[in-house]
Parts: sequence; structure tokens; C-alpha cells
Amino acid sequence: MKSGAAAERVPEGSVIGCESLYARMRDAGVDCHRLQPFDAGGEDVTQHVYDGLGSFGERLSAAVAASGDPGYVYAYVPHVDHVSHAEGTDGRAYGETVATVCEQVTAALRRVDRRTAERTLLLVTADHGHVNTDPDANLDLSANEAVTGNLRRHADGTPVKMSGSPRNVHLHLRPGTVPDARRALSDHDARTFTRREAIDRDLFGDRPVSDRFRRRCGDLIVTHRDSGVWFGDVEPEKLSYVGIHGGLNPAEMLVPFAAARASALD
Repeated sequence: MKSGAAAERVPEGSVIGCESLYARMRDAGVDCHRLQPFDAGGEDVTQHVYDGLGSFGERLSAAVAASGDPGYVYAYVPHVDHVSHAEGTDGRAYGETVATVCEQVTAALRRVDRRTAERTLLLVTADHGHVNTDPDANLDLSANEAVTGNLRRHADGTPVKMSGSPRNVHLHLRPGTVPDARRALSDHDARTFTRREAIDRDLFGDRPVSDRFRRRCGDLIVTHRDSGVWFGDVEPEKLSYVGIHGGLNPAEMLVPFAAARASALD
């Protein structure tokens, strides 16, 4: 969940109730490496950083070469997501970015020696897709007084707004006001779920729900069928996004997953 205040540091696994994959792999004797365009820190994994997409392939090759046997290398590429937010998935910029990522991965694999490639499993996937929206039609909740007037308040009196994302807004509402907020959104072609409805339908996964997650989950979750929904008086730039994700459209929920032996990609 997002917050207008500084991000709260929480114990690992306390929200989703599971331990780190890196810790489990370390205990199994696997040497873990992670490649990202920023240093995320963390234990049980060796961090590698790259500056731009043009250097991704070279740095990926170096991370693979540095890993032990057995080894695990995770590489994260945010560039496709960024261009999708800005321009959607139908334009030239999106296609060019995807092509560059493929070229960089191919170049990295070609640098891996044959013996290592034959013993390496390559997995390629994404964490989500995108729904293309019309920024002029995205819904600004700041203009909906029936919603904003019923929001809970921080200790300083400001309303609790920054929770969720433009495709799954979490409304933290004053007691007894959920029906009013729900009615206020009924004319906007938005789907709404109470906390109980969302949890009962496994909308956040089929794992047991922690107490911390329950506190962070909104009293009412809002996801539009086709558009983005956010607070324009706080983050207007998010209402200008074309590609958005986090809702229930198959285009944003279903992602490709590919698995192949690295040596088979020659």
C-alpha cells in the first residue's frame, strides 16, 4: 500500500505472511544474486546495479558469471512498465522498449559459456500487464465530495487518501459511511468491494490474511472497468497515465511466462 507519509518499515513477511525466497534458497545452499537499476539492499543476496537499459545485458552477464554453483540470478527491468504508463502498450515507444529488452537478454545469454548455459534454466515473466486508458476520462476522486467527506482522518486532520493504486483504490472510511461512498461511485462504472468481500473472493491471493494486511486494506476497494481512479489534488500525474495496472481486467492480471534451457536459445 502507498502512503502520503514516509514509507513505514515493516518486518519482512509481516504483511503477506511468508519468508524471503532468498533466505530459503540460502539455507538450501544456493548463491543468490539480484540485478536492478537501483540498490535495494537486503540480506541473503548479492546486489548488482546497472545504470540504463543499454548496459543491462552486460551487467546481467557479469552477475551470472559471479554466481556460484548452484546459483540463482534475478534481474529486474522496469523500463517496459515506465513506457507503458506514459504512452500505453499500443505505441511505437512500447514496441521499441520491448525489442531492446529482448536484444539485451539475448546478448547476455550469448556471453554465457556453453557448459553453464546447458545447466541454466531461464525464466522470463512480468508482475502484471497494463490496461490502456484515456487520461481525459480517468476519474478524479478529489471532485467527489461524498467520498472525500467520508474519509478517515490522520491525527493532523488531513484525510487518508494515498492507499492502493489508480486501478485499486483503498478508501479508508469513517464508520458507517461505506454504503454512502458506494452509492456515490455507482454512476461511474466502477466496481466496489468491501474489505470482507475482497478477502472472501481471494482478490489479493489465496494466502492467509495477516492482521497488518487487514489494517492496510481499505474499508472499500474501488476498481474501474476501463479507467484509472485516483486523487488529482495529491498526485495529478497519475491521472495522466495511459497504461495502468492493479485491477481486474485480464489485460492487467494475466502475464506471459516462458521457461527454457539457456542453451536452447542459440
